[in-house]
Amino acid sequence: MKIRALWLLAGATIVFGCTPPASTGEASKTASKTEAPSVPAEPARPGEASAKIEEVPAELRHDGFEYYGLGNANPIDYEITTSANSGIITGSQFTRVLSTGDGKALFSIERTGQLGDLLGTSEVELTKDGVYVLKSTIAEIESPELELPARLTPGATWKSRTKVEQDGRAMDVTNEFRVVGTESVTTAAGTFPALLISSTGTGTLQGSKVRMDTKSWHVKGRGAVKQIVTSTPEKGPPQKVTLVETKRG
Repeated sequence: MKIRALWLLAGATIVFGCTPPASTGEASKTASKTEAPSVPAEPARPGEASAKIEEVPAELRHDGFEYYGLGNANPIDYEITTSANSGIITGSQFTRVLSTGDGKALFSIERTGQLGDLLGTSEVELTKDGVYVLKSTIAEIESPELELPARLTPGATWKSRTKVEQDGRAMDVTNEFRVVGTESVTTAAGTFPALLISSTGTGTLQGSKVRMDTKSWHVKGRGAVKQIVTSTPEKGPPQKVTLVETKRG
């Protein structure tokens, strides 16, 4: 799975040239693909002791839950490349349930390696309406961001505003998302039937106008296995950032 608002910011951060050190060689790539830690990266807050996925009620197990991969207990390894040829960023991502109740469920999305340096740890809330990102360790999120709605039928559209700040960098982009349909996607981890979601957004990045275009391939029960962000500034060439699942081990 991938935090959509933070992925937009990550693409912008890479364009700024503020990426973590890129991996060099197989040893570095292997070292950054770490197993999920045996203890939570952050302790559960009072009243939010870690729950079990079985405790998530059936009415919340909608399309958003499935295609966001919230039920996937297995870590996923990713690598990020850019059109600027600045090297490969690697790391793992996994999810755990923090709490359930009152018709909602709270999840922690945790990352390791260079992926963790870039995207940090996030909290998302699952409701009957969809999946929302609430907070992040690397960016201030002013209000809950809709990641995926509950229903993801081909042709469905929705809008979401991404307004975040990170280490003095600011982005304010309004995106319109569309469920394109199903298609096969191939990564180093295999070939899967996936749901393709695209978006187009306009706004500002560091006070300058920017256009953001994305494509995301989501596998039911697994989450996002490939995402592409293309940032086109008002002045200068487009920059493309690609995140894709890699073969574990």
